[in-house]
Order: sequence, then structure tokens, then C-alpha cells
Amino acid sequence: MSTLNSSTGPALRIAIICVTMLFSMLARAQLKSSCESAFDGRQIRFIAPAAAGGGWDRSARALAAEFEKHSDAQTYVLNVTGGTGYLATRTVLRGDDHLLTIGVLQEELIINPFGRDGLASLDAFHVLGLMAIDDQAWLVREDFKVEELNGDPAIVFALGDFEAAVQLQMAADMLEFPVARITGFPGSASAISALLRGDIDATSFSLSSVNRAIASNPLRPYIILSNRANPEHPDVPYFSGAGSLIDSATAELNGESRLAIMERADDIVFLSQTFRSVVMSMRVDEQTRLCVQYFIEQSLASTDLRDHMAAVRQNFTPLAAGEALERLQTKQRLIERYSNEITPVERN
Repeated sequence: MSTLNSSTGPALRIAIICVTMLFSMLARAQLKSSCESAFDGRQIRFIAPAAAGGGWDRSARALAAEFEKHSDAQTYVLNVTGGTGYLATRTVLRGDDHLLTIGVLQEELIINPFGRDGLASLDAFHVLGLMAIDDQAWLVREDFKVEELNGDPAIVFALGDFEAAVQLQMAADMLEFPVARITGFPGSASAISALLRGDIDATSFSLSSVNRAIASNPLRPYIILSNRANPEHPDVPYFSGAGSLIDSATAELNGESRLAIMERADDIVFLSQTFRSVVMSMRVDEQTRLCVQYFIEQSLASTDLRDHMAAVRQNFTPLAAGEALERLQTKQRLIERYSNEITPVERN
């Protein structure tokens, strides 16, 4: 009897898996059929939280163009600048009764775990996917040497948001990098100008922004907040993981203490990453959401989109809706966990 059970168990499991896959394929085919003429030439607006020509704009335009290929919609991109993404986020949240709106937005404004400035939280958005996960890097002047601070605390720049301040201060504390204050600027151009003038000592940007900055300014990446070496900057130290700054700094510690520090360092890396999140407002009805999500998934899986993003030198690490939401929820929990360890950002 036990032999019969052991031989039929795996067969039954395989049968269940096959039936589940079949129902999934049938449901997907039905969804595709019902969405083929869902928009009937309707205009869909994609929101970019920055001016034309930058990384956010390129991401939104590439996704909008690919979405139009897969659906029967007409798309265009609206650049909503100001408030380091706050105004763009509000535009997506409010939506429009006559115009479907999709945002390619920074995750910190979507998560918003404390309801700051009247913005809604993650619960107010349909998460449709991620276009990219960008590592952060500290940017300094070419001639900068931490030894020349002579024990005086540095003035470090953050983008004026809570999340950037969290990862900056936590990382600085772990590296014993003395920080006087974290100050916020209205945009990356203002921060780079302040850095070049010597008003601040370091900044923190996404690695793609750092690459653009060092191409035309006497600046260099100081630390990459990542758990692996970066192939474009193999000589720049990275923060956590094997062979990292934290790995070297904790080499003499016992196993338990070292593990706790390394886990904290990994949390900081996760906090520092920028997620180019594709979202829309919860105000959208369910059938429309299903069709939009279907075409977004088709677009993110497209090799044409991948090739285009490579051609314009933009990071492209797409994730489908489920995994994207999970990452956003994890980051939300980490921000809440470490929220008491950060002093407020001074805004300029």
C-alpha cells in the first residue's frame, strides 16, 4: 500500500501542476481576447517626474511607445516637474475621469509610509511593474580626500527626501564617515553646482546620474552602495557583500556580530536602490486595470524595449507586478524599521 502511495503521489502532483498551468493559460488567453479592443484608440497619458531628456523621461517614453505597439491605445508622455517628484505623483494619484494615467515614478513617493505632505501611501496605487533597479553612489570632487576633513564633519547632500537621508546617515555611520548634516536641494543640477563650489562635500545619486555627472565635471564616484563590484567602475569600493568595505571592516569580528553588521549593510543597500516603478491610481476600474497590466507586462518583456533602453544607456531590470509590489512592501518595512535613526533633512 505504501508503495502505491509513493508512486502515485508524484504523478498526482504533476497532474495538479499541469491542470493549474492549463487554467492559467486559458485565463491569459481569455484576458488577451477581452483586452484586444479595450482602449479603442483611447489616449493614455504616461507621467515622467522630470524634464524631457533625462533618464526618467527616456524610461517613460520608451514604455509608452512599446505599450502602444501592443495595445490599440494612443499614448503620449507628460513631463511633470517640481518637488523632486511630488507633483508627478499627485498627478497620477488624482487621475482623470476621461484620461487614463500611468506613472513611471520613484518608489519613495509611492511608498510614503507616514503619509507626508498629503500624499497617499502604497495602498492608493496599482503597482504594474518595475522598469529598473538603480544602485546609488556617493559623488565627490576629484581631489576629495576624507583625511583632509581633519575630523571635521562633512556636509552631505540628499535629494531632500526621507529615504535618501536614511541610507546616507546609516551608511556614513557604518563607514565612520563624519557627517555634520544632511541637506536637501531642489534638484540634481543644484546639488552638483553646490558640490563643485565646495558648499557640500558629497552627494548621493543613482549610478546612471553619477555617470552623466562625471562625464562633464571634475567629479568621481566615492562609494557604490551595492553588494557587488560595478563593471563600469571596478576600482570604486562597494558597500556590502563579499570583498566589500563592510566585509573588510568586520573581518576580525566573531561570527554573530559580523553577521548582524552584514545584514544591516544589506538593508542599507536595499534602502538606497531606486526603483523605477510603473503605477496607476486605485480609482481605475478592475477590467481596465487588468488590461493595462496585461499590456505593461507585454511591454516589459519585449526585446525591442530592452534593446532601446540599452541604446540610450539606461538601466533596464524589469519586474512583473507581483515581484515589484513585494519589493516596494519590503522597502516600506525597512524605512519604518530604521525611521528613528535619522535626523530631519535640512531643505535649501
